[in-house]
Amino acid sequence: MSTIVTAADAAHFLSLVPRLVGYTPTESLVVVPLHEGRSLGALRVDLPPDGADLDATASTVVGLVCRVDGVEALIAIVYTAAPVTNVLPGAELVYRIRELAPDPNTFVVVNCAGRTRSIVGAQTLIDAGIPNRVAWARCCARARSRLLDCACWNACSAGAMPAATSTSDCASTSRPMRAAV
Repeated sequence: MSTIVTAADAAHFLSLVPRLVGYTPTESLVVVPLHEGRSLGALRVDLPPDGADLDATASTVVGLVCRVDGVEALIAIVYTAAPVTNVLPGAELVYRIRELAPDPNTFVVVNCAGRTRSIVGAQTLIDAGIPNRVAWARCCARARSRLLDCACWNACSAGAMPAATSTSDCASTSRPMRAAV
């Protein structure tokens, strides 16, 4: 008899992986093969040592997963004690946000060299569950190129989320993201 457990979101799924494996892995890669959105079990392998041929390791793991009948997709989870802030996008921001904004009432505005990275950074903070209000901002190209502050950035820095600003002033204004709390 099979027990079916539906994961509500990615975090819930990750909390279930140790049950699939039978223990909480360490220094391991766990691969969960999927068929029609359902897991077909889990495969755990040791992380390769530093300097190992990662392409060969990936080939071996994918080859093992492909031997499972009916696999359509897989989810790979890495368990390690090694710091990952240098290799995961947005990890450094999440890692340092408490140091940069220790007061949960501080309004956090993410502005990172353009619209897309600002949006991703702000959403990463929200998904990480920080209690602060979070928004992204993008200053106009004119202000960035002259190292001047534009009206929308001044307002965002002051903690205000301005109403729409004319496009001649800013390419876009601070946009509220979905609520963090």
